[in-house]
Amino acid sequence: MRNLVLALTLGALAGFWAGAAEEAKIAPTAQEREALEFKVAGDELMEAGKPAEALAKYKLAFEKDPKHQETLYNGGLAAFLSGDFKTAAEWWKRLKEKAPDDWRLRAKLIQAYQALNDAKARDAERAELFALRAKSKDEDFLHWPSYCRDQLSANGKKVMAFEYFKLEGDRAMRYRFSVLNAEGNKEEYFISLGSYELTNAVARETGSLKEGERLFHLDGYYQGEREHRTFGMFKKEPTYDETRALVIQVLEEKLDALSSSVVGGGPQAKSGEQKDAKVEDLTTCEEKVAYIDKRMGTLKELAKGADDVKDKDKGAAIKKELADVIAEFATLKVKENISNDELSALTARAREAQLKLLAERASGPKQIEEPGKVNDLVKRLNEEDK
Repeated sequence: MRNLVLALTLGALAGFWAGAAEEAKIAPTAQEREALEFKVAGDELMEAGKPAEALAKYKLAFEKDPKHQETLYNGGLAAFLSGDFKTAAEWWKRLKEKAPDDWRLRAKLIQAYQALNDAKARDAERAELFALRAKSKDEDFLHWPSYCRDQLSANGKKVMAFEYFKLEGDRAMRYRFSVLNAEGNKEEYFISLGSYELTNAVARETGSLKEGERLFHLDGYYQGEREHRTFGMFKKEPTYDETRALVIQVLEEKLDALSSSVVGGGPQAKSGEQKDAKVEDLTTCEEKVAYIDKRMGTLKELAKGADDVKDKDKGAAIKKELADVIAEFATLKVKENISNDELSALTARAREAQLKLLAERASGPKQIEEPGKVNDLVKRLNEEDK
């Protein structure tokens, strides 16, 4: 196979060189041919999943022909995957001089600088990437809403971190940390830093946000987005490095969710957690009464936690809203026929109160490193499916 690939490649290049020699009177040198042979060997090793061995071949090719663009790119990739981030950055930087408009190459450089903990070079390259996109007319470049800015590992999980070029849409995201499966070829779940329109609308209505402020939240989406967990709420947008550190805490199971919900059946992604039945699946009176009892207990505890809100007037208002919902649950509980629609409506009101409470307690990223007692309470509120 290797000889066939090399023969075809050399044959194609021989034809090119023959035509070029006709006009420019140049011909491939023995050194260039040898460089190509090493490069092809490196490509085959990369396909076999052996980046360290491939890098050795690319280095031999580089010694013979340091200007070959495919050698620079593929060799940089082999170096990166082998943990030789310095070589990866050096080779991709060389290639950038030849292909300054290659945005994917720029993304690779950002990843390499991140791996080298060179924040200054990383941020400068990122600024150049965004400037390049602002003036670009490349439809392929403009088509992609995000780029991969980092690759990391934590607690045995491989993660690819994506940054969105724009914060836009009803469910706007700034970063998406895609956690891969064991084979590293498919997303298992993701954790994102987002700023959703609905969340911000509720926070503005309650007066939790001032003019020009925006609420951000760190969320995990599991089981094909059937399970959702919120790990933090912030009035001040966390930096990438702050967000990255928090995601690592989540992956290492050092940061608990403030709330969670599961749509439909199936277990929670993290062992030990329980979920309520979906409201629409409740059929018997006994099931509905059990559901109401659990919800009322959670809401009563949550109402106590509302005392932690710094603005006492807003805390009291939220507490009263929770008390009203509890009273309506109690009234519904004694009805002869309990409507699922009424249950869903009350659940939605409880969620809205929870969101207001979270918004009132939102602060900078340090807030969720040492969560207050209310965080343990809101975990329970959102266990019920929407």
